[in-house]
Amino acid sequence: MKTNKYVEDLKAKTAAELNEELVAAKKELFNLRFQNATNQLDNPLKIQSVKKELAAQGVEYSFAKLCEEASAERIESLVDCNDARFLAPQSMIAEVKAYCSEHGQEVPETPAQIAAVIYNSLAFCYGETVRELEEITGASYRQIHIVGGGANADYLNRLTARYTGRTVYAGPTEATAIGNLSAQMLHAGCYADLQEARNGIFHSFEIKEYQP
Repeated sequence: MKTNKYVEDLKAKTAAELNEELVAAKKELFNLRFQNATNQLDNPLKIQSVKKELAAQGVEYSFAKLCEEASAERIESLVDCNDARFLAPQSMIAEVKAYCSEHGQEVPETPAQIAAVIYNSLAFCYGETVRELEEITGASYRQIHIVGGGANADYLNRLTARYTGRTVYAGPTEATAIGNLSAQMLHAGCYADLQEARNGIFHSFEIKEYQP
């Protein structure tokens, strides 16, 4: 049997070889857990899908309006952002409603309620991911930086600070262009190191701070 052969192979190894295998196995486990945790930050539950569905029904919402109206809702339902049902559903709205119904939670009815459920669920997922990353790495993360278009989602940023218990810094929004410029400035010697470049960005652009 394969199991018996594996045991015999282990017995034939020296202590140094066994220790080397153990280190390799731990490294592989770390990589898999880290990948799983970070993948949660880019999950299938997208507010864009809801916005497109509403537009197809003749109901136009800007992200700012949807975010603002969601912030006024008090619905407490949450969905699992990483559930496979949200990967490519025919209707994201229908799936969110179905999930809430199946789990005995209040079912969102209005666009604002649906957005509120999604925003709260995303922020809850971020909190779980931060705690898992800290467990995996043994490090402590006191701050979260949100760059790009997501920095404009005021309600989600406030929720992220609340669910993670960390200070959230949102901005700059033009992250790609600023990142490219900073890389060129580093190469040209305008900055001494990466930390100096980060400090330059932080003090050169509008950054909003959210406390938990």
